Amino acid sequence: LKLNKGDVIDIVLQNFAFGISGGRTISLTHPFHLHGHFFWVLGTGIGDWTPADEANYNLADPALVDTYTLLPWAWIAIRVKADNPGLWLLHCHIQHHAHEGMKIALLEDIEHLPPMPHDFPVCGPRKPQQWTLNFVNEQCNSCGGQ
Repeated sequence: LKLNKGDVIDIVLQNFAFGISGGRTISLTHPFHLHGHFFWVLGTGIGDWTPADEANYNLADPALVDTYTLLPWAWIAIRVKADNPGLWLLHCHIQHHAHEGMKIALLEDIEHLPPMPHDFPVCGPRKPQQWTLNFVNEQCNSCGGQ
């Protein structure tokens, strides 16, 4: 997700059914963490998030955290301000969940980052000249999402 300096975005994380176990549909707990930032928790709820839930957001004094646990069958709405240029990962802190795709890279004001150092460690033979979404995706995929 590409962000410009100063952007403020709201993200809703929805926890749906995971699968079936013993004939019952199940949902799991997911501790979501954002690198490089704190984020505000605007709201939480059980069931499916709808735009009507925005009316109940806590805009007066929302919790400011870097990790928040998304409960089964629930949602959280978070707000992030792009005030720290870099490539930052928002992900489930359970390793195999992140590896399975519960992550997104925030590319924040990357046009103003200094050039990539010539000795920057990478997982493959390619040495990119600049920070790009393709480079981030290639690194995440070649390292097994770690």
